[in-house]
Amino acid sequence: MRNTKKKKKVLFINVIKVFPASAGGMIRPAAMAKGLSECGYDVDMYSFTARKDDYVNRCSSYSHQPLPGLSEYVSTSFLHFFLHQLFKLIKAPPIWCLLLTNTGYTPKELRKRIKDADFIISEYIFTMAKNKNYDEKTWFVDSHNIEYLRESAQGGIHKFYAKIVYYFERKVSRSYDGVLACTQAEMSFFKDNAKDKFQRVLVPNGIDSNSYLTKCSKPDTFPDNESSKVFLFFGSNYYANKDTAEFLRIFSSENHEWLRENDIFILVAGSVYQESFKVGNFIATSYVNDPLEYYSHADFLLNPMSLGSGSNIKVAQAIAAKLPIVSSVFGMRGFDAEANADYIACDRISLKDDLQRAIETKKTSLSDMTEILREKSLQSIDSALIAKKKIAPLIEGL
Repeated sequence: MRNTKKKKKVLFINVIKVFPASAGGMIRPAAMAKGLSECGYDVDMYSFTARKDDYVNRCSSYSHQPLPGLSEYVSTSFLHFFLHQLFKLIKAPPIWCLLLTNTGYTPKELRKRIKDADFIISEYIFTMAKNKNYDEKTWFVDSHNIEYLRESAQGGIHKFYAKIVYYFERKVSRSYDGVLACTQAEMSFFKDNAKDKFQRVLVPNGIDSNSYLTKCSKPDTFPDNESSKVFLFFGSNYYANKDTAEFLRIFSSENHEWLRENDIFILVAGSVYQESFKVGNFIATSYVNDPLEYYSHADFLLNPMSLGSGSNIKVAQAIAAKLPIVSSVFGMRGFDAEANADYIACDRISLKDDLQRAIETKKTSLSDMTEILREKSLQSIDSALIAKKKIAPLIEGL
């Protein structure tokens, strides 16, 4: 007999267009959505704002299908664009979306998608909370960080914004049916503020692990000399990435002779810098379209992070690409990895010695290290496996 069982529909609601996904805040929902589509669900996305090119080209709102079984509707509404730019101008988190929808405002295209959805995921606490009009819907929030701590750590006006974010973050358990938390810290935070029947599910950052094994063409920003050693740091303009990128820039300036003598380049890729530049053996790319090219050709991931919350997408990407990792212990949080066994541990104070140790490590040892780390991490970094194990049971339980 033919199986006529209807596919369940999953809706993601985002502040900004997700596909193509290059930064950490986009990679997580993109990977989650891809994983759920591979599990056989009909996945739809609604994004309140578009990317810069869409506005420059004066595009009307549109739908596109980035992957089979997955579609994304991108709004180019002037109201959404204006509010998004206004909040960027005053350096505020994009909480405009939550404030706007809390008035009862729901765009027509989003209303249609909510009506058809069986399971709804709001990306971040900033996007849209469940309200009384949608009581019958199962609605989760995907938490990427403890956001008020992220705001507070930036100081200045952000300490004021942190108080507003804290208010809404405490309301999460009363605004949604559950939370998809990135780390144990978030699990604990939401437990302290949970209502009855509020579900907390630990969903680590996931990626399409197999795509990182594909050899890509080398980006033009890489040094021409094949014998050069390239240490890659990848990041968005998130404050913790900015802190690390600036540390690496200053480190490169202070150690430029040593870097040149050892033919070592430090390459900072991603929107952590708004403009691309090269000073000595330090290279910054600004925004890149395809992170895979960089993970495919770098010699090491360099991750001396000392700030932030949540686990780093860049680490999951390096593990999937079998790229040797040089990282602070803090930078490996959220991963089952042993310092100097699964990765080369580094410290900002001793970074020069740590880089020397990395380039002197035998290729066979590095290869064994990356193979073992990938094998033991796959269940916790592969988006399809994570979706099947962590999110599908929630949908099937409806």
